[in-house]
Amino acid sequence: MDNRRNRGGLGRLILYAIGIMICLELIPVLGWALNLVVIFGAIAFGIMLIALVVSAIKGTGKPAEPRPQASDVSVKGQSMAPSQVSASNVKAKDLPELSPEEKAILKTANQHINESRLISGRIQDSAVREAAGKALSEAELITRVLREQPESIKSCHQFLNYYLPTLEVVIKKFSSLETSGVDIESTKAHMLSYLSDIGKAMDKQYTNLFESEKLDLSVEMEAMQNAFKRDGLITETEIPVSAETEIKLTV
Repeated sequence: MDNRRNRGGLGRLILYAIGIMICLELIPVLGWALNLVVIFGAIAFGIMLIALVVSAIKGTGKPAEPRPQASDVSVKGQSMAPSQVSASNVKAKDLPELSPEEKAILKTANQHINESRLISGRIQDSAVREAAGKALSEAELITRVLREQPESIKSCHQFLNYYLPTLEVVIKKFSSLETSGVDIESTKAHMLSYLSDIGKAMDKQYTNLFESEKLDLSVEMEAMQNAFKRDGLITETEIPVSAETEIKLTV
């Protein structure tokens, strides 16, 4: 029995020894394999890092595209809400074409108005400043109508070539006197009277621009009334005597 146990113990020792020897032989091989895994992993990580850097450089080099604004978007086949369309852009499409001469005339007129408004804003006296602003607002209304009705530019020759440049000169001189420190009380009263008169003149000029339209409207209404009489739809006594009277049609 003891001999068998001794032999079994010796056999186990031999097996242990062989196992240890095999492990010692495999350690270098495992070390190389581990080194290869680490090397290939480092190479893959380096390639991925280089790709990310190149992609980032390309992304920053490309200019960012501007975000489209609602007023700039025009999609075929789709209707846009009124709030998305600029009223000034829509109106500009309906404006008539201007000749080079007409463009130059209106440009000069607007320059006079803008310069006058800039200077009048510096006037210290509130009454004069407000009166000048009111007159310039009337002038702006006139130039807007002239842009829509360029055929009326010739009839506003005096307004464009005398009133506006003279108003600019007067405002400049008053502003200069006001800052000089001299007594300008009498000049101030004269200035207010002048601004009141020119404001009324510009208001009248603005009204005159629509006289032709009122005349055309009257002609159209008269032609319509004559058509009603000719077609037997109204009688002579049913024709309204004033613009406020409603036309009565016979059924």
